[in-house]
Amino acid sequence: MQDMQQAVLNLIPLIYQAAGDDEAWRNVITAICQTVGAYQGLFVHHNSSIRQTNLECCINLEERYAQEYDAYYQYINPYISIHPSLLPNPGTLGLLADLIPDKEVEKGEFFNDHVSPQGLTVRNAIRITLQKTGQVHSTIALHYAKDKRHLDPASRLRFCELILPHLQTALQLHTKISHIDARLDRLSRVVDTVLQGVVLLDISGQVLEINDAARVMLERADGLHLRNHELHTMLPGEDTALYRLINGICKTIQGEAITHGRSFPVLRPSGKRPFELLIAPAYEQTNINSKRDNAVVIFIHDPDAASESREELIRHRYNLTVSETKVTIMLVQGYTGKEIADAMKISRETLKSHLKHIFKKTNTHRQSELISVVMRSFPS
Repeated sequence: MQDMQQAVLNLIPLIYQAAGDDEAWRNVITAICQTVGAYQGLFVHHNSSIRQTNLECCINLEERYAQEYDAYYQYINPYISIHPSLLPNPGTLGLLADLIPDKEVEKGEFFNDHVSPQGLTVRNAIRITLQKTGQVHSTIALHYAKDKRHLDPASRLRFCELILPHLQTALQLHTKISHIDARLDRLSRVVDTVLQGVVLLDISGQVLEINDAARVMLERADGLHLRNHELHTMLPGEDTALYRLINGICKTIQGEAITHGRSFPVLRPSGKRPFELLIAPAYEQTNINSKRDNAVVIFIHDPDAASESREELIRHRYNLTVSETKVTIMLVQGYTGKEIADAMKISRETLKSHLKHIFKKTNTHRQSELISVVMRSFPS
């Protein structure tokens, strides 16, 4: 085994990279296997209440063995079939033989029909238990090839002991980041269902985020548009007044002025009623640490918005063509396939082609699912 201290130092940056990158865990497990001489490495999450295992990443596990494990062998895996109270505590490591003697495992179906055919042994296999969240145990298992069954595990366990705290910290960070990402994704989807435009600006007045409704309004360039990542109106005097207000709010957040949020009308060349903008600080009190922090939120209300806006939102949200959008809207309105084809003057085959593309773009598989998704995301 290579110099242990240097091996640990080489691995630590890779471990913390995995905190924010799912794919990096594969690199971590690969590096651990290479260092300790293991042939196969598994990073698994086992739910002890339902006795089901999710393979986070696998090194040197052929696809057919992975499928067989998911379908059957996980349920007879002796190491996780034991009573939940006997499962190892987080922050511990050892040999799998500490849980169940090797000779006992080697008599069973799990070893003879699943482990041994892969050219693996359970002798000196290492178990690293990282975390327990509820009933889910997160563990790394390292298995050796049959010709390595007599290796002395002492130095390998010592290496795993040195990296264990770093693995735990990285996994805890990864879990928190995943929860934050999931929450942000849910919030983003909610904001995108709002028919009002929502625009977030940073402390320098540049656009950070916009929702689907705002994107549609800005693409029409009817009074409002984006230029150089900034929100602009069509009239110079109006544009100056808008940015004077935005700049005042930014300075207020930094403690350099006192400007309260207020409404701001924007005239439209089309002759439609003006947009109604509500411009306000994104925080009541804050300490801006970066110019990329949210500073100003702008809500855009279109008083002339009608059903057409809903169609545009759906079209832009899923990147649908005009025809695909019309098919989607008519399905939601309760029209049958024949009625849609007749109304659009297209053949049934063309309609099927439209539906195929719509299902793919909306990540749905049948009409009822599509209708449910659209009605939930874009209520009329």
